Parts: sequence; C-alpha cells; structure tokens
Amino acid sequence: MATWGSTYDHVAGDFAGATVVQLRRRGKGCLSYVVGAGSGAVVIDPSREIGLYTDIAQKEDWAITHVLDTHLHADHLSGARELAAATGAALWLNPADHFHFDFVPLSDGKSIELRPGVDLKVSSVSVPGHTEGSTMYQLGEKAIFTGDTLFLESVGRPDLADQAEAFAHHLFKSLHERVLTLSDEITVFPAHFGPDVVVHTNQFVAKKLGSLRHVLAPLALNEHDFVDWALANVKDRPGNYQRIVRINEGDAKINGDAGDLEIGPNRCAIA
Repeated sequence: MATWGSTYDHVAGDFAGATVVQLRRRGKGCLSYVVGAGSGAVVIDPSREIGLYTDIAQKEDWAITHVLDTHLHADHLSGARELAAATGAALWLNPADHFHFDFVPLSDGKSIELRPGVDLKVSSVSVPGHTEGSTMYQLGEKAIFTGDTLFLESVGRPDLADQAEAFAHHLFKSLHERVLTLSDEITVFPAHFGPDVVVHTNQFVAKKLGSLRHVLAPLALNEHDFVDWALANVKDRPGNYQRIVRINEGDAKINGDAGDLEIGPNRCAIA
C-alpha cells in the first residue's frame, strides 16, 4: 500500500513550444519534471520511482534523452543515475558538487535541443548558495527550473555544508545576478514546496517571477541584511541528510528501506 511519502500526482502544460509535466511527491514536498517536445524529453530532479517518468514518456511518445539534477540533494534519494541507466539517457550534473560516478559535466550555456527551435538551456552554472553546484535550467523565455535556489515561499538554506555564512553570500549573489535579472513573466518552477504552499489539482506549483519579487521579503534585502536573516532563520536540517548526501554522491549504498531513510518532510528552505 502506498504511503503519503510515496504518493504522487502530476500536472502538465505548454511553455515555449514544449510540454512541462510537473510531478509532485506530496508527503516530501518534492517536485520533479519531464520536459518534452517532438520525440525527445528531459527529466529534471527525478526520484527513485523511475517508472513514473518512463510511463509519462511512453504515453507522450517521447524518448528520454537527458537526465539532470539541479543540485546534490540532501532530503531525498535521487533517481537520476537509475533513470539514465534504464533509458540510456545522458546524465548531466554540475561537477562543483562532488559526484563520484560517471556523468557529463555541465557548463554555462550548454543546451539540449528537444526539437528544432525548442531548447532547454543550462542557464546558470552555477548558482551557488544552497550547494556549490546548484544549477538552473531555462526553457526559452517562459520557464526557469530553479532547484533549491528560489522557492515559492522562501529561498534555499545555505548551511548544509557547514559553511553557512559564505554560502549565504553566494546565495545572495546568485539570486541577484542570475535570477532577479530575468523577466517578470518567466515562470519559476522550484524543486520543493513547503507546508505553507497549497497544492491544487491541475495547477502547477509555480509562480511568475514578478509576483515572487513582491511577496518574498528576503529578495528586497541588501547583502548584509540578507546574510544576517539567513543565518538567524535556518532551523532543523533534513533527517538523515548526511547519509542521503553520501548516497547521492555515490559514496554509500542504500541499506534497508529507502523510505525509512527519507522519512519526514523536506527542510530545504529557510523557514
């Protein structure tokens, strides 16, 4: 029987000539994406339930050509390696996060052509702050997949690598130099949502960047005040996060039930 932590739903819509399918893992607050056009598709931040992604691709008659993570996840186990191996897709990751297995290193401006005129672009490598290898992916001028850099209710926490002050400075620069310079009309698709975000059936967990500018107070702070705010407000870290990081890096194996390891909500945002 499925548990709340492994219960998913999804919603789909068209952006910049492609179809974006957002998968929502309700009990964990995790978001992942299939972005497809023509005969090809890219998967962003997949969980280990890889059949969810292959089923969507099969239904839409897409071949999964690339698998991407936005960063080294600390709250849940990534399915990127397993999905890439199962489909023969290329695995693209940011080498600024220390993965110890084979992958294709990302670089700024690299793009994936889904069909002629429709590209998913690596828009920022990296946007450090949450992790050193945090990366965003942009779909034309219509959609940006921000990972754990920018959420609908907050920004990514900078303390998981035990360099909170330095990472908070990096996060401020990433937000102001790489995110807030984009058009107000671009839709922000994050990698997680917290308990204060209401999830509606058939509606994306996403917002226009212009609306976030006006509702997220940290985005209006100067660098000094932003760092002070970030350091003062980081709270409980994700459960088992150090072991999850080692598994996602390729330095440890799963022993026992992965569900037990991932139990509890994500705590990736600054509360």
